[in-house]
Amino acid sequence: MATAQTDLAELVPLAPAVPPEDAYGAPALALEEDRREAGRLAELAALTERYVTGPRVLLPFGNMNVTFDPGEVSVLAGHGTIYASLRLTDSWGVLTVNDGALILSDWSGVVVPAPESGADYTLELADGWSLVPGDETGLLVARRR
Repeated sequence: MATAQTDLAELVPLAPAVPPEDAYGAPALALEEDRREAGRLAELAALTERYVTGPRVLLPFGNMNVTFDPGEVSVLAGHGTIYASLRLTDSWGVLTVNDGALILSDWSGVVVPAPESGADYTLELADGWSLVPGDETGLLVARRR
């Protein structure tokens, strides 16, 4: 019972009650978040290899026309947008993609993995066009002959 002489500090704890560290499943949640982040980083590394640093084909845009499924689009930050499937036509020919292509963020071209990667796409080059080495990383670029 409190009286005029009662010290309120004795009645009310000074520090808030903190649940134990394992309350609410915190360790399991932390492990799940770590697993999810490791998977995200591995996927990011694979996409960067596939479209930015590994052997690939660059098809520059000139008179581009593209159709794609807007529900199957994701961003590769700093590089562009990955379209899971698309059909693209330009002066160099027709590209039909079934498992991913990167349209560069400045809309200057599209990148697909090199033909030997086994990626699921069809590239039909127009007469007078060929793929030529673009740099030492295995980049091939569509150029008019």
